[in-house]
Amino acid sequence: MSASTADGLIGSKSEPPPVRRRRGFTGFLLVELPYILILLAALGGTSYRAFYGQPILGYWKLLLVAFAVLCIWAGLTHAKTSRQVYALIWTQVLHWAAFYAAVLILATSSVRAELDDDAISTLILTLLALALFLAGVHARAWRLGVVGIVLGATVPAVTWIQTSSTFIAFSAATFVVVVLAFFVFRPRVPVRKAA
Repeated sequence: MSASTADGLIGSKSEPPPVRRRRGFTGFLLVELPYILILLAALGGTSYRAFYGQPILGYWKLLLVAFAVLCIWAGLTHAKTSRQVYALIWTQVLHWAAFYAAVLILATSSVRAELDDDAISTLILTLLALALFLAGVHARAWRLGVVGIVLGATVPAVTWIQTSSTFIAFSAATFVVVVLAFFVFRPRVPVRKAA
């Protein structure tokens, strides 16, 4: 056996396999930050509409474009060939163009005459949740699907908040009055002086 063969088998000076590091909280945030941001952006737009009562269709249109870019970016990790990359891009562009068209239809004057702004905001949030879930399925990006599911789960909560805002305000005012009454009318214990 030659020395080079023996070196290759026994005393090889090849590089050791890479050690996977634990990401920690900072690493977790860097990986998950885009998904957290899109969730917060969608919930922020819905909350703005719920509390201020002003429609923000321009915000939703910009958000759809940002979501399309994120979905393409998330799907690129699974695309190995240039053909898969092009298929991913065209699938996502057509997917988000269809949902953008749906938002434009909701913004037309004939639809707005039939539905109030609360219903349109709820429809847009529902469409956005569905779009994110389906984009995650097509891009094989499970995090997008999870964000879509979370947004879909918030639709009933947002609807309840919009329809129950008077009840919520009355409950909060009642709670404040009861707490204040508890502190104002509580029995006072006299302080005894030591003899």
